[in-house]
This record gives sequence, structure tokens and C-alpha cells, in this order.
Amino acid sequence: MAILIVIVRIFLVEFYSIPSGSMEPTILIGDRIFVSKLNCGSRTQKPSNAEFIRLKSFGKIKRLDILVFNLPDIESKLFSTNYPYGEVFIKMLLFERKRKEKLNNLYLYNAFFPRDTNFKWNLDNFGPIVVPAKGQSLDINFHNISLYNSIIQYENNKVELRDTLIYINGLKTFCYTFKNNYYFMLGDNFYNSHDSRYWGFLPETHIIGKAVFVLYSTDSDKPWYKAFRWERFLKKVK
Repeated sequence: MAILIVIVRIFLVEFYSIPSGSMEPTILIGDRIFVSKLNCGSRTQKPSNAEFIRLKSFGKIKRLDILVFNLPDIESKLFSTNYPYGEVFIKMLLFERKRKEKLNNLYLYNAFFPRDTNFKWNLDNFGPIVVPAKGQSLDINFHNISLYNSIIQYENNKVELRDTLIYINGLKTFCYTFKNNYYFMLGDNFYNSHDSRYWGFLPETHIIGKAVFVLYSTDSDKPWYKAFRWERFLKKVK
């Protein structure tokens, strides 16, 4: 029985408790979330080495899905194709890969991504921005390298800026073809959400699964005999 439970949790589903209010009111602090790995395929290691691979999926993820993922961190080894682990986050998929999008007339929190004077974006207008897809080629130059620098490095490249020219792995570069799919994630509670506006694009390799329903929910601010939120029991996430 124990082996069966381990297999199910590795390949099919996982459960996560919600510690913050960044997805309120869709998901509340104290929710215990049922996460399906079937929509994007579970991640596992190759037997021969430490490289992670994603198994076949039985569905697809789409815009406005609520996804659970490991936070990418370019400043540590956690932002790596060989080690797609890190702090677990849950956010809404706002912009899909291979799309040019813009947040219009939406109040955004300060200190947003990217921190670059080349972009005259402000708290009310963010973008347009192209979310890269696997196999998609984009022009890379002095004006937009801050948007894509971290994920080009994520794909095991060395990026250098010499004067106003971009060098990737020592070669002068004007166009780059991406090796992975990426997404732009946003919290429902966007006045208080650490999401893609802060840390950039989410690599597909970091996705754990799709939040499907609330298994159960408790309110820590109430006494134990009133803490159970019956209205959220087996509530679908949408």
C-alpha cells in the first residue's frame, strides 16, 4: 500500500497546503489543494544521470489555469534544467507561450520586472511582451536583452553585453531560438503577489501540476471546532 501511495504521488497527483493569500479570493490560506500532474506530465529523473525529464501528459495547460510550480531563481542552482526545484508557488497562468501580450489599465505593484529604463512601462501599463515558446526565434538586442537574459542563461548559455552588442557563448548574436516553453504567471491578489512581474518567465520544466480542487480548508483564526470551512470541501478550483 505504501508503495502504491508513493507511485501515485510521483506520477499522478500531489497535495499542497496554502500558506499565503497571494491567490485570494480564488484560493485561501488554509486550503489543502489537490494537484493533478496528468495535464502537463509528471517530472522524473533519468536513471543514468541527474537530468530531469517530463513524462507524457494526458491533457494540456491553458490560459487562466491555476498552476503549482517551483519558483525559478537565476541567482542560484535552483534555476537550472538539471535541477528544476525550489520554493513551491501557486499562481494563475496569465500569458501563454508564443504570444505577445500586454497588461493594460491594470494597477501593478512597484518594483516590477524588468527593471530597465529601456522600457517606459509603469504601474498602469506593462508590456507588450513576447512570452517565448520552444523553437521560437526572437531578435535579441541591447534594448530587449533584460527581458530574456535570465532564461537564455537558464538554457545553459553564457550571455555577455559588450558595448551595445550581445554575445552568447562568445559569439555575436542578433537572434536566439529558445529551447523551452515559458509562461507568465500572476496571482489573483496582485496587490500582494510575488509573481512573474517580479521574477520573470516561468520555465515549463518548473511546473509541478494543475490545481484541480480544494480537498478541504481550515481557518486558523477560528477555534478548532469552527475552523473547518465546509463550503470549500471538495470545491473546484476555477
